[in-house]
Amino acid sequence: MNRGKAIIVAIVCFLLAGADSRAATVEVSMQDFSFTPQTISINVGDTVQWTNNGGSHTTTSGSNCTADGTWNSGLLGQGQSFSHTFTEAGTFPYFCIPHCGIGMTGTVVVAAAPAPTALLTVTKAGVGEVTVTSSPAGISCGTDCTETYPVDTAVTLTATAAPGTTFTGWSGACKNNDTACMVTLTAETLVTAHSLATNTSTFGDVPPGYWAGNYIEVLHNNSLTLGCGGGNFCPESVVTRGQMAAFIVRARHGEDFNYMTTPFFSDVPPEDGFFKYVQKLKEEGITKVNDVYGVNDNVTRGEVAVFLVRAKHGDTFVFSPIPHFSDVPVDHPFFSYIQRLKDDTITTVADTYGPDELVTRAQVAAFLGRAFLGMQ
Repeated sequence: MNRGKAIIVAIVCFLLAGADSRAATVEVSMQDFSFTPQTISINVGDTVQWTNNGGSHTTTSGSNCTADGTWNSGLLGQGQSFSHTFTEAGTFPYFCIPHCGIGMTGTVVVAAAPAPTALLTVTKAGVGEVTVTSSPAGISCGTDCTETYPVDTAVTLTATAAPGTTFTGWSGACKNNDTACMVTLTAETLVTAHSLATNTSTFGDVPPGYWAGNYIEVLHNNSLTLGCGGGNFCPESVVTRGQMAAFIVRARHGEDFNYMTTPFFSDVPPEDGFFKYVQKLKEEGITKVNDVYGVNDNVTRGEVAVFLVRAKHGDTFVFSPIPHFSDVPVDHPFFSYIQRLKDDTITTVADTYGPDELVTRAQVAAFLGRAFLGMQ
């Protein structure tokens, strides 16, 4: 065998050997007209190896000295071995053909493979005291914040705030601010419950009871915003196209994502703070402009509709044909996007939409919360 083929064979053998590190090989001795041990218990995926340590014997599947065709070693001489891997659960009797009549029989009991499991971990962040419990039971955090469940289990987590504490929402596998959240466990899963002292806010310029306060807190919990500096959010400030790119890309990908390093736009060079977000927005077809992006231009409510609907549905989607708003007729260039925004209840206004009005940071927080974070 040449060196190249030898390397390929070695790699294949290594991969096959590592396919299921939990599989075991169980030894059975054939000697003195008996199988030792006579009965063995193994798991699906395990292998039984019979070794003849004296005389001439077979290991042949079947009962009452009648072969059933599952396996048959043929006659083994002293020192010879035969192996069979069990891929199904069940009880498998077997015998030695020459010596079945004198009781040389055995049994392999194969247990079903254990169901795969996934670890659920709950953490808590913020100020105050929140207890998170689960259904099915297992999490009481509090003190017990991890539990292992069978894969595909649907677990409902419920957050209960102590007096003087306000639960502000989830991050991780849960996103919104409902006190109950359901996660379906397909792999190791992390959920964080966030809280504040009652009648306080994360941002100094967002007072308790502010109309968009819940949306802003959930955006902060999920790292979609760090505010505008100085501990503030600037809720009434208008949003630029650069900021909008950052909001949408964070909602879709977080901060860790790949993007083209060659600039698409002359006004957004690599050193621009919004460069990676604008690049990703263009790559994904959420913005269609060319040459100049207008990174510092303000965003209108009509443009927000286009950004959000493209981010969720692309450019091919259905929408209600009858206008929802008197100021957005069917011939409006953003009609289909604004219609779908309303269809999806991402906007909740009625009668007029205001497509040419500039959008504020508070309004964008509400749009993003409804579009990406499961809020109402």
